[in-house]
Amino acid sequence: MYITRARNVVTQGKVSAMQEKDIEKHLRLKVWHELHGLALKFISPGYSGVPDRILLLPEGRIVFAELKRPGGTPRKRQRYVFRLLYKLGFIVLLLDSIQAVDDFCEIMIKWNMNPPYGYLDKLRWDDKYDL
Repeated sequence: MYITRARNVVTQGKVSAMQEKDIEKHLRLKVWHELHGLALKFISPGYSGVPDRILLLPEGRIVFAELKRPGGTPRKRQRYVFRLLYKLGFIVLLLDSIQAVDDFCEIMIKWNMNPPYGYLDKLRWDDKYDL
C-alpha cells in the first residue's frame, strides 16, 4: 500500500495506537472545514463491503473512502466492491493515517477539487489487494 503509516499517538502521558475512529473524525472535520464538503457515513443495508464514507465535495465531486487502522487491509468482499466502484469511474481511497487524510485534502485544495489523473494514486485503492 502506498499510504504513509500513522505513528503512535501520545495522550495524557500514555502511548496508544491510532484507531480507525480517530482517522474517521479527522476526515470528517477536514472535509467540512477545508474542502467545504460532507463526509457521510455510508451504510448499504443488504449489500456488504461498501466503503465507510462517501465524500460529497463541491462541484458535484463524489469520492468513496475506506478507513482502516494503520496497517489494516480491506477484506475480500470490500476489495470486490471497491473494484466495482472503480470500474464505474469513482475514486475509491484507502486512508489509514491522519497524514493520508491531510495529503488527500491538500491535493484537492491545490487542484480546486479536480486533480489531474495520477495525483491521488498514492491514496487510491488499487488491484494490489486482488486475490
